[in-house]
Amino acid sequence: MHRDGSKAPLKILFFGLGSIGRRHARLISNNFDHHLFAFRNSKKSKPNKLGIKELCYWREVKKLSPDVAFITNPTYMHLKTAINCARLGINLFIEKPIDCDTGRLNELIRLVRKKRLTNYIAYCMRFHPAIMQMKDYLANKRPMHCRVTVSSYLPDWRERRDYNRIYSTQKAKGGGVILDLSHEIDYIQYLFGDILEMQGAYGRISKLKINCEDYADIIFKCKKGVVNLHMNFFSKNLERTVHIDFGDSSYMKADLINNVLLINKNGRERTYRYNSEWDDIYLAQLDYFFKHLNKEKIMNNLIDAGKLFRKITAFKNKYEK
Repeated sequence: MHRDGSKAPLKILFFGLGSIGRRHARLISNNFDHHLFAFRNSKKSKPNKLGIKELCYWREVKKLSPDVAFITNPTYMHLKTAINCARLGINLFIEKPIDCDTGRLNELIRLVRKKRLTNYIAYCMRFHPAIMQMKDYLANKRPMHCRVTVSSYLPDWRERRDYNRIYSTQKAKGGGVILDLSHEIDYIQYLFGDILEMQGAYGRISKLKINCEDYADIIFKCKKGVVNLHMNFFSKNLERTVHIDFGDSSYMKADLINNVLLINKNGRERTYRYNSEWDDIYLAQLDYFFKHLNKEKIMNNLIDAGKLFRKITAFKNKYEK
């Protein structure tokens, strides 16, 4: 019996070994007894540094018959790749967001239903210890208002890489804060219930050489209350915070970068500090996925995540200038 509860090693095929693909592959190699493979578009590509066996043709994929495909390539390739895998009966782990648009979402949903495939959209922030504790706390509490902020400086995201060359800067490839930083939108719905309405604005106001939005200010009307979200990737002020106010003068403040949660209940404060690294958060997500593989219900499947994705794309289309 392995860490994830499986009795036999899985055959896992990676589509994309960029920073996020390499992280998942490294964590699986170090913590699970599964066999890893990587699909490459050309034999001319340099061999991956993880020593993972590579495939270059779909006929090789069909012969291998993987148990799971990890879709970790650029956003605009997600649905196309996932559909090709689903046709072969391969379970899906799709890195967020689902894609750039909803064009082929229904096609993929029909395939996974027909073939009864496990499918999961990877929003790892649900496994941040502060988010998990807030989720538990909010189970019996109704917040009055919430403010969420996420800010960073895009050129600092990936060391030794020209930021103009990454897909995050290109609208057609899924770049821009709304999709790239959609972790925040996902955990807003996770914490405060279904998003009933989204209003706001977004655009490009910095001097970064990009062709997509670098900021968004959105007001969400959720089942459990109102949430204000500010996101940008032009600021040197690195911040990822959640402030929740309750009607009884109590409040919560979470710093998701420094792993701190403060709960003030009627003037009495308690601070929680977590020893979590980012690897721990991603590893918790992998544990969850593997333990729910081939199970009937898994959170953030294409049905659930797809509903949110449609709301996000509808918002973008409505307010696009």
